[in-house]
Amino acid sequence: MSTILSLIHFNDVYHVTPQRVPGTSTMIDVTQFAALLDTLKSRWPGGQGLVLFSGDAFSPSVESSVTRGSHMVPVMNQLMPDISLTGNHEFDFGYPHLLKLLEACKFPWLLSNIVDTETGQPPKGVERFKVFERSGLRVGIIGVVELEWIATVGSWPPNFKYQPMQDVGIELSKLLRDPAGEHRCDLVLALTHARQDITLAKQLGALPNGGGASQHGVDITFGGHDHMYYIGRGIKEWENYDFNKQELGAEGDDGLLIVKSGTDFRDLSSMEVEVIDAPEGSVRKKIVKSIKGNHHIVTHDMPASESMQQLIQPLLDDVSSTLKKPACKALTPFDCRSSIV
Repeated sequence: MSTILSLIHFNDVYHVTPQRVPGTSTMIDVTQFAALLDTLKSRWPGGQGLVLFSGDAFSPSVESSVTRGSHMVPVMNQLMPDISLTGNHEFDFGYPHLLKLLEACKFPWLLSNIVDTETGQPPKGVERFKVFERSGLRVGIIGVVELEWIATVGSWPPNFKYQPMQDVGIELSKLLRDPAGEHRCDLVLALTHARQDITLAKQLGALPNGGGASQHGVDITFGGHDHMYYIGRGIKEWENYDFNKQELGAEGDDGLLIVKSGTDFRDLSSMEVEVIDAPEGSVRKKIVKSIKGNHHIVTHDMPASESMQQLIQPLLDDVSSTLKKPACKALTPFDCRSSIV
């Protein structure tokens, strides 16, 4: 007997102002993304599903240069992912400011492979994992980030210690799947903000049809960071996606369960994950038999969310007003062209 788990995923969202669709003259904005998200959630059987976000929301954008990311808090609270992972740009204005933003959010954030050496725990404001019950399944979710982008964070706290993604994935799989433990998860999913999703998915056995059932790891990875839309080759049915398209760096994907959902309120992934019992003697209780998904692309003719429009208009008005104010007054002519400055 199989069980269907409904999931929605997005990542790397920055601009709430209207933006031009690449290669066209048409405009879209977050209000259309919000309406699409609401529509997809309304189709979940019994309202049983999860919305996953893989990081980067508070920065960078023109708006965040004024608000330091605070304008995105009400926007994300309106979208209301069930679980989110912090990306590198969450730290653009420093961890103390990030903590204020996280505490203002109405949903949890993860950062599984960073430890505060002063407490031995994840940094304040984030969690190491989260467990949900959906469609009769216990679903554990972790969130891991790559080492490389930490060096790009100018104010990374010295007491925040990185732990390898693979090691943490295996450790948390053992904890979350333990049949005699507190959590007893049927599945473990990983949110990632990294470029090495293919390598990590291999290391953690994110494979269909029980390919990773005998090892600890994760069942599917949901990535962000590099702004690409990519579906792993272990998934066979995905609307509006060309599996024959050659993606640079994807040569090592020999049948993995990976979802990366584009960027900037232009892309959204929805899917139905078919889950069955794992073979007897497996480490994992359940396995992913198949995934059927859809690449939703936001277009200019899609309906907009009135509630999101009412929410963001005052925010945009404040940003616009601030940007119109002079930053300084020069006594001599100042050529501000990029070729000069």
